[in-house]
Amino acid sequence: MSREAMKLALREYLQESILPLVEEVLVKKLGQAMTFAKEELQPKREWQGLTDEEISASSKGHMTRSGFARTIEAKLREKNAPARPTVPDALTPADKESPEYTDGWNDCRQAMLAS
Repeated sequence: MSREAMKLALREYLQESILPLVEEVLVKKLGQAMTFAKEELQPKREWQGLTDEEISASSKGHMTRSGFARTIEAKLREKNAPARPTVPDALTPADKESPEYTDGWNDCRQAMLAS
C-alpha cells in the first residue's frame, strides 16, 4: 500500500470512527457543565417575609387597602427576587482541557454572564 493510500485510509478512519467519538465526549462534557451550572451554582434561598418594622413602614402614607397591599407585594417581590447565579471561572490552557472543551466552557460562561 502506498504512503498516500495509507494517509487516505487513516484520514477516513479518523473521520468515520474517531471524530464522532470525540464529538460525543465534547457534547457530554458540555452537557455536564451546563447541568452543573444550572443545579449547583443556583443559590438556594428560603422565602423572605417582611419584618414588623417593614410592614409598619410600608403602611405609612397609604389611605387605601389596595395601595397598602400593592406596597407589601412590591416589597416581597424585591426581597425574594432570584439572585444572579454564581458564574464559574473561565478555563485557561493551564487547566489542561482540550481546546474545544475550553472554548465550549467559556462560551457557556459568557452566556451565563450575558443573561
